[in-house]
Amino acid sequence: MVQTTSEVPNPPRPEQDANAMVQEMLRDAEVAPEPEVGDRVLDDGSGDLPPTIIDRVESAGHTWLYNTRSGSPASVNNNMVPSRLSQTWRDDGTPMFTTRDPGFRPHIGEERCLLHPEKPERGEYDRMGLPVCRASHIQNEYEVRQHMRTKHGREWAVIEDTRQRTEAAEDRKFQRVMLDRYAAQDTVETVEAPTTTPEPLVSDVDVKTPQVSVACETCGRTVQGKNLTGAKVRLRSHMRRVHDGT
Repeated sequence: MVQTTSEVPNPPRPEQDANAMVQEMLRDAEVAPEPEVGDRVLDDGSGDLPPTIIDRVESAGHTWLYNTRSGSPASVNNNMVPSRLSQTWRDDGTPMFTTRDPGFRPHIGEERCLLHPEKPERGEYDRMGLPVCRASHIQNEYEVRQHMRTKHGREWAVIEDTRQRTEAAEDRKFQRVMLDRYAAQDTVETVEAPTTTPEPLVSDVDVKTPQVSVACETCGRTVQGKNLTGAKVRLRSHMRRVHDGT
């Protein structure tokens, strides 16, 4: 026997299924404590009006909801619970929150903000006038940098500028040390020139290995190297030591 259209029961609509699922989860919901009220004194009475103090706070109540993927719990006002339970993940359409504790929690990081009071650079940052941040459960070093850029943009710029200037100074110091070491190994002793006319450069006949010589334009001293580069390196080293880099 074929049923007519009027005899076929109406299939449930998607929104009806969603509402039924929300109602089912609400039956298993756990009551969450009311959040603490920060300052109960609204007016201390210092003006013309008497003091105003909050006696008690009444609300619709709170319920524990759990993220279905991270397990993170949240105390949600009961007025917002149905809408939260109706939210779904975009990739697969599964519920985003549940009233049932999934039994796991998100990983808690151990990295601290660069402005944390227990960081070894805290003393230097105090002298620089940078504030304190107590964030101490950041997932990894990348998230630390992201935290600094988004939460402490000005302080991050100051720290990065200081780091770059310090590294540049250390690089210059290292280059000077290596330059002096190379000059000492690659050149021969200098010869003091007379105050009038500088002595002629050392002839190729006087040394077994050909030497390249250059003269200091300030004092007339002649320096030599195995090649033009070595001679110039030696000359720059002489300028720093004798003429203070001029």
